Amino acid sequence: MDQADASCLLVPALGLLPPNDPLVDKTIAEIRKQLESDGMVFRYHAKDGLAGGEGGFLLCSFWLMDALIHSGKSAEAEKILEKIFSLSNDVGLYAEEAEMKTGEQLGNFPQAFTHMALVSTCAYLTYAKEGKLPKDKAYSFAEFAVKMIAEGK
Repeated sequence: MDQADASCLLVPALGLLPPNDPLVDKTIAEIRKQLESDGMVFRYHAKDGLAGGEGGFLLCSFWLMDALIHSGKSAEAEKILEKIFSLSNDVGLYAEEAEMKTGEQLGNFPQAFTHMALVSTCAYLTYAKEGKLPKDKAYSFAEFAVKMIAEGK
């Protein structure tokens, strides 16, 4: 992988590979190495022709946490979640991005995708702590979430 792209964290979420596949572990490690800074994840570093700098995309940080949770690394995900909690404003809202050094919120505000990811990541973390994640690890996060919603859990 020459240029990491955080969207690769969605591979196990979509059921393309199981969360415990060695390729998923390698992908998580590479994205953390290239794109993560203190729990915040850049979408990518490639030149895209857009002016200005970007902060860490909070949605990508939630993708990372989900990948960690479903691959059995809930404690690592929880540490990142604590960092993300510290970035909300005075009423608990989040923007699209955050500046990596100061935590200043950037981009669209409030950002619905960030809040939706916050809810699903917290649910996944709760399911992991309660031992409710599938044992075989060959599942799609999205299908699992739909199943849990349908069952009212």
